[in-house]
Amino acid sequence: MSTEAQKATNTIVVNDKAILLESPVSLTEALQMAEQAEGRYVVVLNDTIVPRSEHQSAMVRPGDKLEIIAPMSGG
Repeated sequence: MSTEAQKATNTIVVNDKAILLESPVSLTEALQMAEQAEGRYVVVLNDTIVPRSEHQSAMVRPGDKLEIIAPMSGG
């Protein structure tokens, strides 16, 4: 496997940004790796919303896609 292919398989994508991940971690750890501060947001893991109560138990694996969505206000 080429180095570029190896990098692609050892990453997760967080809001379109690739982050190196060599082994599965909890969603909480993945958010810390993505430098996502505590706050009000929704996390979508591979097109599925993950409730905050499941962030510690949900596992993120290389190749997964995370979206962090902040609420918007206005009218």
